[in-house]
Amino acid sequence: MVKPTIPFVSYEREAQREHFAQFKGTNFKAGRSFVIGAADASVLTRTLNARANALQGYAKSEALILTRPSGHKELWLDPQHKDYREAHLAFFDALGIQVPTSTLKTRDSDHAYPKSAARTEAGLVMMNLIDSGSNRSFGGGWEKRLTHRILDSNGLASGTLIDLFKAMGGRLPDPKDLPGSIMAIPDLLIGAGQAPATDRGDLIITAEQALGHWQDQDTAYAIRTGQY
Repeated sequence: MVKPTIPFVSYEREAQREHFAQFKGTNFKAGRSFVIGAADASVLTRTLNARANALQGYAKSEALILTRPSGHKELWLDPQHKDYREAHLAFFDALGIQVPTSTLKTRDSDHAYPKSAARTEAGLVMMNLIDSGSNRSFGGGWEKRLTHRILDSNGLASGTLIDLFKAMGGRLPDPKDLPGSIMAIPDLLIGAGQAPATDRGDLIITAEQALGHWQDQDTAYAIRTGQY
């Protein structure tokens, strides 16, 4: 355990900047590396040029610290692991990050790739400590619609704009109107200072792509289960 010296708010800001940079890549066209789920650690290290080290007290297949090329560190967990809050706290301890008790009371340890899909699909999932209200706004509708989300042919789940917004701590404005909420995300990110206004056009395109991804997942599930 490292003596806590880094305020959580500093780590959170760094993580949000890193998430956006990963999602954007080079002008939203190449080098995009915002990934939220993977088959195993070898897939992560090979495709993301990252380092993976077991979290102290855990096997690498259970919990690992993923160090990105930028030096930013992320917690990745087996979605089957039950004590994920405990693992999240161990991650902060390992990095010397001080999380106030008041923050812990209002935050959830969230699986970026929803557990409902990840339990049968992914071996590892990125974890974020996000606002409880944000987590509920997604869990009530969006994530129930994606229990059939699958990894791609490379064994990865690349995050859409919706996944990015959740990782940034955003709340869906109307969980009952998912298309409308998704198309509002670009302006919400810009309004929160988490994305530059100059990226608005590209973010609108990625919102449309996120809607298409949702529909593609539904169609693929229907085909797999013989509904088509």
